[in-house]
Amino acid sequence: MLANNFNEILEKEINNYNKIVRLLKKNLSTAKNVDRLYLRMITNLGNRIKDLEKTISEKKDEKRQLKDSFDKLLYMQKLSKTIRYSEKISGVLKILTDITEQVLPVQESDVFIFDKERNDYKSLTLKDKDSRLYKAVKNYMEEGIINWVIEEKRAVVVSDIETLSNKPKNGSERNYVFVPLYILGEDLGIYVIYTEKPKNKFTKQDLEMLSLLMEQAAIAIENIRLNKKLKDSEKIVKKYKRKLNSYSKG
Repeated sequence: MLANNFNEILEKEINNYNKIVRLLKKNLSTAKNVDRLYLRMITNLGNRIKDLEKTISEKKDEKRQLKDSFDKLLYMQKLSKTIRYSEKISGVLKILTDITEQVLPVQESDVFIFDKERNDYKSLTLKDKDSRLYKAVKNYMEEGIINWVIEEKRAVVVSDIETLSNKPKNGSERNYVFVPLYILGEDLGIYVIYTEKPKNKFTKQDLEMLSLLMEQAAIAIENIRLNKKLKDSEKIVKKYKRKLNSYSKG
């Protein structure tokens, strides 16, 4: 009888022991799941922090770029205002080059005014017809590219074919930038820039800045030309007035 009681007690305790062991194993499994969950959450949070740090870094770069563009635009605005008051073509071209260099490196540049009578473009800097820019304007005019740029009424980047077919000098391609000059909707000419800036590095803002700049330059150039015509006309009027007076006295 006593032995039976001991067996019952022992069996009951063994069952309790096994139950506790199962609960401990279950708790351990749950704890491992919780640990895995924490680890996953920590990993995800760490990744989010990295993404945020990257975004913050990109935003800082974007902010710096926007600040640089803003400062550059302000500087260009100040310089472009001085173009309007230039009394000589050489002064306009000097300011034009200075401002352009704020947007891209300039190896050569010139303004070509359209001569309707000859259906040709004349260099304002009186470049030789064998010069690179003069040849470029002539070649691209024959190919219809210049007319296309004029019709588009916006700055266009065209690759220098020679640097594409041959090994680029200093390992860099060269490009022409054509910017049309308009005054009151009339084709005045074209601004040509030769640069080492890669074609894929030009932004929409770069080209918009150059087009805006040329609107100022076109006004200045046309004003200089009109003032010259006005002075020439005044000289002719004075000349004939003197002749008329001499005839009246005679």
